[in-house]
Amino acid sequence: MEIFVLKKLSDNDLVFEIVATNSPEFFAEFYDRFSNIFFNQCYRFCKNREEAEDLSNDIFVKLFVKLNPLKDTLCFRHGCVFLPIIFV
Repeated sequence: MEIFVLKKLSDNDLVFEIVATNSPEFFAEFYDRFSNIFFNQCYRFCKNREEAEDLSNDIFVKLFVKLNPLKDTLCFRHGCVFLPIIFV
């Protein structure tokens, strides 16, 4: 898919496309949009750069695995993603 088309998708549409196609292109775009947000939240929690990187990467791995069942509970507001607890 063209890069500019990916950039124009809303966050919710992007998640829909990830679930529908299981495409790495869509998930890469999702990662690009939210990796800094996740990293910053993890860093605030642990105050260690390496640990924050590991934690945020773990979040993306678990999210990718569990995205299909979670698709109806994800909520995007003002550039932030609100996720249900995925580490249970």
